[in-house]
Amino acid sequence: MPQPRARRNQGLGWTLANHPSNSARAHGSLAGLHHKERANLLWRFTLKSLAFVLIGLAIGPGAGAHGSVQCSIRTSERDICEKTALIVTLLCRNDSDKEADWLPVGENRFPVFELTRPDGRREVSGESRYPVSEGVIHLEPYQKIEISLPVTRWYSFTDTGPYLLTLQGATKVYDNTQQRVEFRVSLCSAVEVISACHKLLEAGPEGLEAIAGFEAPEAVPCLSEALDRKPAPTTALIHGLAKIGTTPAIEVLIQRFETGDAFDRLAVWEALRTVNPSGLGPPSS
Repeated sequence: MPQPRARRNQGLGWTLANHPSNSARAHGSLAGLHHKERANLLWRFTLKSLAFVLIGLAIGPGAGAHGSVQCSIRTSERDICEKTALIVTLLCRNDSDKEADWLPVGENRFPVFELTRPDGRREVSGESRYPVSEGVIHLEPYQKIEISLPVTRWYSFTDTGPYLLTLQGATKVYDNTQQRVEFRVSLCSAVEVISACHKLLEAGPEGLEAIAGFEAPEAVPCLSEALDRKPAPTTALIHGLAKIGTTPAIEVLIQRFETGDAFDRLAVWEALRTVNPSGLGPPSS
């Protein structure tokens, strides 16, 4: 009777080595066949794992099994308020006869944004500023898709002036005007900030996530209303309130901790750990 494999090879290899059917087949002339089958299964498992890690790293033409995804960018907003949000739309298509699976925007992904600020600084989109759940986008051969994304997932707009958002690694097919959008950030009154937030309340899931990027204290009641609409998930809005960090914002978070579900309470606990209490005032009446 062959000895079991060492415990350091736990997981799929351990299961295969100790499965009853495999123990019986390990005798005589079938022992070699069993070893080859096990090695083959482990190799296939490794390849599948590697393929999953590589999803989303296809970059334009010649992307092999992930197809040839081309994207352009547009936005209907050309002037936004300071410390609010901007939503852009990616128009993407798969130009090959192969399926394409990819994760949109971000570090080591396709495509990526580059933001040029009023002072000339350039920033490439990387990790999200708040927790967000992202899914793999699947495109059939020659399929087209529109994806709306809040730019405030990666960037804050705390400086006034002209901005340029460029879509990098997009394509050689579209011209430059479709790979970039220009917009301006301006100082706004409290009424204008609240109006911009209420507009996003009616803009669907991407609007609710965009509200999480607001950093204006005047928007706290609007963020609270967005939370009451039970977006899935609520984590982004909870972290948005913590980023504002005023006493009214913290009071909303404490109320959510008392009335929310287990996921909300965990998110509030994590968000409150990022708040500097020295900047808080007395409780509001």
